[in-house]
Amino acid sequence: MHEYSSVKEALKDLVDINEGLVHDQNGKLASARSVQELNLGVIYQICDLLGCDDLYVGK
Repeated sequence: MHEYSSVKEALKDLVDINEGLVHDQNGKLASARSVQELNLGVIYQICDLLGCDDLYVGK
C-alpha cells in the first residue's frame, strides 16, 4: 500500500479509485470487496494523517 504524505493526495486516490474501473493484479476487474478494502486502507491513512486513529483502533 502506498504511504500518503497528505490528506489531499489520499483523497485524490480515493476519487480515482471510485471514478474508474479498478483492476486486480491479474488485470481482471476488481470485486466490490476488493474496492472496499482499497478504500478502507486509504481512509485509515487519512485518519492517521489527521490524528484520528481512534476512529478505527480497537475496533
